Amino acid sequence: VKLSRFFIAIKQPYHFFQGFLAWMMFGILRKKIRIIGVTGTDGKTTTSTMIYHLLKHAGKKVALISTVAAYIGDQEIDTGFHVTTPSPFSLQKLLGNIAKQGYEFVVLEATSHGIHQFRLLGIQPEIVVLTNITHEHLDYHGTYDHYLKTKASFLGCAKIAIINKQDKSESMVRQFLRKKELRVISYDVKTCEPSIRSVLMKYISEPYNRENALAAITACMSLHIPTEVCIKGIQSFKGVKGRM
Repeated sequence: VKLSRFFIAIKQPYHFFQGFLAWMMFGILRKKIRIIGVTGTDGKTTTSTMIYHLLKHAGKKVALISTVAAYIGDQEIDTGFHVTTPSPFSLQKLLGNIAKQGYEFVVLEATSHGIHQFRLLGIQPEIVVLTNITHEHLDYHGTYDHYLKTKASFLGCAKIAIINKQDKSESMVRQFLRKKELRVISYDVKTCEPSIRSVLMKYISEPYNRENALAAITACMSLHIPTEVCIKGIQSFKGVKGRM
């Protein structure tokens, strides 16, 4: 493990250079676009797709970049990995194309590897949602603390951070963000608005997907999407390809 951490560390300048070069080539040329980031150990793809669906349901021009695929209008683009954030060049080029086509929003799924390897360098999200942080990917990050700080660093780039009150990482993430100039919102299925809780219990069978759905609703409501529009959007959500 120590040896693998050593090789990861010495590659960091290379990853930074790649991220910076990609941003110089594509990122600084794109028009302003509102980015909603989603990170966490579990539920990233589902939550990202739910946010994308809710914004579309609200009549917004929105694109999605997930580990499964990128969706720009009627176009579906294979992002190549199905497990991680695309390379900085692919990602910045995709964002540039989305901006050129006049999209207002893009929902971006972000993995810890992508964050740590500077694939998101130069990206300034308006909102970042954190689903949870469990003891996974420690073969790469070494310790839970380092893994948590990697995830939390992406939240620190946003204006609004949305975190799961039921996850044990919540207090530690809040502590990490305490000196950042951003708004932190916690979501909790047990204490959310009765109308929202009612639709979650009725239309979503699994507790973890209720958390994902509430994260998506909270993000959209932070963008001033009306509660009733979010509720109707969740009722029409058909799921995610490749996910239960």
